[in-house]
Amino acid sequence: MGEVLSTVPTVGFNVEKVQYKNVVFTVWDVGGQEKLRSLWKMYLSNSDALIYVVDSLDRDRIGDARQEFQTIIKDPLMANSIILVFANKQDLRGAMSTDEVSEGLGLHDLRNRIWHIQGTCALRGEGLYDGLDWLASTLKQLQESGHATSVAGPSI
Repeated sequence: MGEVLSTVPTVGFNVEKVQYKNVVFTVWDVGGQEKLRSLWKMYLSNSDALIYVVDSLDRDRIGDARQEFQTIIKDPLMANSIILVFANKQDLRGAMSTDEVSEGLGLHDLRNRIWHIQGTCALRGEGLYDGLDWLASTLKQLQESGHATSVAGPSI
């Protein structure tokens, strides 16, 4: 978002409000450490969208990423949430393509879900705005059409 940040693994949970275009996102960056995963459920209520970031270079753990992803999106609290997947590290040799990440996560098997996958290189900011553009416009369209996004209804 115009800032260069050093990458540090999330320890615990980080919360930040980010405004992009006319949408204010409350972003919950929840750590992926196994001992923290049981706490993720606390953050699902009233979520309009899920942004799921995948390390496209880590072919060995795509199965783990799929398992966690499927657990999150199958939760009843996420039934109406739209899904944006950032397939990160697309700039590196050997990275899985967005099609490979889609297949690895089982995105094409999702029924009655709105989702999008975006290749990214977070270090250079490539693809991030494209994904956020999709997310902002999709949320706006859903809100304007009166469709509930989160279980509790629109809360953008």
